[in-house]
Amino acid sequence: MNIKFKKSTYYLITYIFIIFLMSLIYWKITVKSNGDDFSFNKDIILTKKVNKFKSKFNTNIDNNYIENLINSYNEYDLTVRLGETKENSLLFKIGEKDLKKISFDWAYYYYTNMYNQGYNYISYEVGDGVEIFDNNEYIQIILKFAQIPENKINRTSPSQYIKLDSAYEKYITESNTFNVYVDKIRFTENLDWRRNNCSLYPISESMHLLLNSINYLGDEYDYVKELNSNIYSYEYIDFLYFSAITATTLGYGDILPNSKLVRILVALETVFEVIIMGIFISLKFKELND
Repeated sequence: MNIKFKKSTYYLITYIFIIFLMSLIYWKITVKSNGDDFSFNKDIILTKKVNKFKSKFNTNIDNNYIENLINSYNEYDLTVRLGETKENSLLFKIGEKDLKKISFDWAYYYYTNMYNQGYNYISYEVGDGVEIFDNNEYIQIILKFAQIPENKINRTSPSQYIKLDSAYEKYITESNTFNVYVDKIRFTENLDWRRNNCSLYPISESMHLLLNSINYLGDEYDYVKELNSNIYSYEYIDFLYFSAITATTLGYGDILPNSKLVRILVALETVFEVIIMGIFISLKFKELND
């Protein structure tokens, strides 16, 4: 059975075809020029990076915190990974005379990420001084985040600050352990709370350790570095959107042509699509009145 299309339908199909064709051309040009032929609103790229980060590490942390991590990255920062294998190694940032402490943004990210996963207490062991860099001595802290059901904790009110003794270790349902290195001189000046006989501390106490840490936990820093590299994966869907916006002459301004070639192509697409849409509307109006 032969299906006959009305004349206006062919113009509509042509209109849609040009949108897809031009979006493919725009995408190919962008990939070849590594994005130089288009100017993207910073919010678009940043949102994509945040979403990739959250998907990679399966975290539900507020976007603002992850944006801070991405924006605070400096490509000129020197880092070194120490360890026999990547799985057993730790990442450090090198300063002029010693190893730098991680920033507040990273410390707060690690704390918030563990808190959001349901960890509510920490315990830790202090190792011996270890010479790592430029004759500076650092202390190894074995930091363990623990989950203890609230119904196992005796307290008079939910907001009461409480430390737990070793008897509560049997209630730990899940734990996660990290190696944290801190400057020995700076850290020992603030160890009054360490001398307490309690073995478990509220997770908020981890911020003191994390703020003094000179190493990063996990692979998040490496991934932020990857996200901020010059090699950015431009997605075809962005240029399908741009082509559709161009064809409809809406022009939101979040993606802009940034070269003579692309500007010429955009102008041609706009003119042709306006003409085709005009013919389609005219024919459709005529068909409806026949």
